[in-house]
Amino acid sequence: MPAIPVVFKRFDGGWSTGNKLGLANSQAYTEALDFRKNPSQLTVLPKLGKESASVVTDLVTNAVMVTDGSIYSIGDSGNFYKRTTAGSWSLIGSASATSHGLSYRPDSDYIYIPGTVSVSTYGPLSGTPSLSTAYYNTSVSTYDNTATAGFNVDTNQSGSGSTTALATSIAETAVARRFFQLDIEPLTTISIYVVAKGTGNWTVTLHDGLNNALASKTIANGSLSNGAFNNFTFTTPVRLHVKPNARTYHFHVTSTQTDGTVASSSSNDLATCDLQLYADRLVNPTNGLHPMVRFQQFECIGNANYLSVWEPISEPPTNSEWLRHRLSFPQGYEVCGLAVFNEYLAIALEKVSTSSTSIPQQGLIAWWDGLTDSNDIHPNYFTEIPEGAPYGLTTYKNNIYYYAGGVWWRIASPASQPEKIFTFPGSDTEYSGATAPIKIYPNAGAVRRGVLLTAYPSETTDTSINYGVYSWGAVDSKFPESFGYSYIISPGTKNYSAANNLKIGMVRSFGDILLVSWREDDASGDFGVDSVTNASAPATSSSWQSIIMDDGFTSKVKKALYIECTFTTLPSGASFVLKYKIDRGSWTSSSSLSSTSFTNERNIARFDINQVFTEIQIGLDVTSGSTTPTFTSISLVYDNTQDEGLR
Repeated sequence: MPAIPVVFKRFDGGWSTGNKLGLANSQAYTEALDFRKNPSQLTVLPKLGKESASVVTDLVTNAVMVTDGSIYSIGDSGNFYKRTTAGSWSLIGSASATSHGLSYRPDSDYIYIPGTVSVSTYGPLSGTPSLSTAYYNTSVSTYDNTATAGFNVDTNQSGSGSTTALATSIAETAVARRFFQLDIEPLTTISIYVVAKGTGNWTVTLHDGLNNALASKTIANGSLSNGAFNNFTFTTPVRLHVKPNARTYHFHVTSTQTDGTVASSSSNDLATCDLQLYADRLVNPTNGLHPMVRFQQFECIGNANYLSVWEPISEPPTNSEWLRHRLSFPQGYEVCGLAVFNEYLAIALEKVSTSSTSIPQQGLIAWWDGLTDSNDIHPNYFTEIPEGAPYGLTTYKNNIYYYAGGVWWRIASPASQPEKIFTFPGSDTEYSGATAPIKIYPNAGAVRRGVLLTAYPSETTDTSINYGVYSWGAVDSKFPESFGYSYIISPGTKNYSAANNLKIGMVRSFGDILLVSWREDDASGDFGVDSVTNASAPATSSSWQSIIMDDGFTSKVKKALYIECTFTTLPSGASFVLKYKIDRGSWTSSSSLSSTSFTNERNIARFDINQVFTEIQIGLDVTSGSTTPTFTSISLVYDNTQDEGLR
């Protein structure tokens, strides 16, 4: 029988769904190769190169570009950095521990940095900027709902002319407890106006409506002050139900002696005592995330099971200008991503767990148009995500893309059903015995050159998954959208180990600049930010592997004759090897081939095989110098042994 060629000369199908089947013109694996720009050839994508030197010392989780082209970024331990337009990095200072949020407003000329429970600022950028750590922090509640509650629940009362003497024990009587309702939470401090501290130690005890103790704080007598508000700050902020569905709580003030008095509007009536109630600016979330995005005129911050919405008008902002609980989400869910989508804000919500291995398989995407009445705390729509948390929320080609349950999904509108796009490699852990959840951080997605990129994974303890930046897209509408493995972080590390604690913090694209941050070595604290620019060299190593071929009849024995590869003139410093794998065994590779390996002008390389097979796979490994090589085809030539009977 004559030799039969199987020629791969179109590559626009990207990765195949399976090892044998996929889109037309797909392959089993690509790494750092561009198969979209010119679908009839393979070239090498630019290399991620570390540009942060030793300046960056924590995992960078977000970055923003300001009007002069400078880029500012924040690390997970609070380090705040600046990148100049020349790519030079410097440390500005340290904010409080941060949570993936960052925003720049040209109208105020400030950068805003959400921390765990507060928001830091940097600016004004056009003047002499300074970093103000935890600038927006705890503030006083202003809620007064006296008319509907039937008793005094004012949370900010002072100047009363009478006094109330303290008891030594708690009594659930009308004159021995102070009721209140809140407009902000979590409650951090109850401040009581002490007229005379007496000789005892004071305790404030917080109760719910069923008289269950929620928190208490004791201050020794020597630390109390007469004629002043005294702050009883709880060790852990207390989560409460606030307006517009506020519940009524109360507290007691007791002393070890009976000679202390507080200010009150009625004599010996603790229910009328002067008080101030303080709450943190943000809720400390279980998932550690406060993603941030600008939507319409608002700065929106994911705030645990709330959406915090703020328009900078007054300074400092009032509680009606900074609505910390503008939207409220189901209990047990927390915000894990934000993205602007047409006239909506898309809000990703994950069902949270304190366990690192027992992960609820529940998620939601909430949709909000920003126009509902301020007393309506509900979004316009919910989309249930039964596969799990919708991570890495990103807008691309007028769709919302997200990762959930090992799969890249997209959704076209609040009324649409999510569409499954591609299953990420290594995400199927059935039969593995492994317990290694995969997380994608809020800023792990970006669009570059019309292609959607995402860091996968941001973190996992699965040692078999290749970390890096994966891609989805097409060169134009005439070609299929396809999946690929595009960029590897500059240290070259692909897999997690207990020693490296590998993480990818963000992927951010600014015009011609792509930034990718990482943590690569726990022992030495190796952190960095890589970039791709128009000056980047090709990736040093890249790879292509065909799908598995069996001539349509797996059990029939065939004979592989040789692999043939065509290419344009190899640039200096470039080389490659051809390889094959028979019957799912291990790879057999040719010697390294470079520009000095060829004396003819046809630019054809051949690697003889001459072995029988039932299944076969061929591949190409490339090493590049300063210029990308170009490969125009890769072929397997074989004999299907049609004249021979079945074995």
